[in-house]
Amino acid sequence: AERAQRELVVPWVRHAWDIFRNTLDTLRNIPRMEACYQWVAFKAFEFCVSFNRTTEFRKLCDTMRKHLNHWRNDIQKADQAEQDSKSVLSTLERHMRTRFRQLQHCAE
Repeated sequence: AERAQRELVVPWVRHAWDIFRNTLDTLRNIPRMEACYQWVAFKAFEFCVSFNRTTEFRKLCDTMRKHLNHWRNDIQKADQAEQDSKSVLSTLERHMRTRFRQLQHCAE
């Protein structure tokens, strides 16, 4: 019974993880979708914790760290005159809130 359940659940969990990962990769470069990116990240954290997916959680953390580094590099390369400081601060605040939520889930 447990083996049969595992055979049904594991493919679904892998598929759900792939959806979270691909969605975050897609949304990371779309400024208007930052709130959606954050929401998906929160749901991915909850998914990893509720299904005890430590490997996927670690991969999620690595992916989000890369996304933050890409964003930071893009901001540094952009011309200062082109940047809207409110937009940059808003984006940074969202990233920090997401990272704090990640830390909360790590501590659980």
